[in-house]
Amino acid sequence: MRGLMITLDDKRMLMEFGNITNFAKENDLNKDAVYALLKRHGKPTLFQPNSLIKQTYDKLRQMGYVIE
Repeated sequence: MRGLMITLDDKRMLMEFGNITNFAKENDLNKDAVYALLKRHGKPTLFQPNSLIKQTYDKLRQMGYVIE
């Protein structure tokens, strides 16, 4: 299976905001989408076009929380 390998800087999220819920709230992100991305950390993932998880991933990448 081919897909995008997801690697998030979750330690930085926790250091700056204390927990993932606060991180999502402060950055106007969907908490469930952030948790879904964290569950896929280090695994190849195929996104559905225009899905909430894909949009959240793109925002995290723009904010610098995706390790490439």
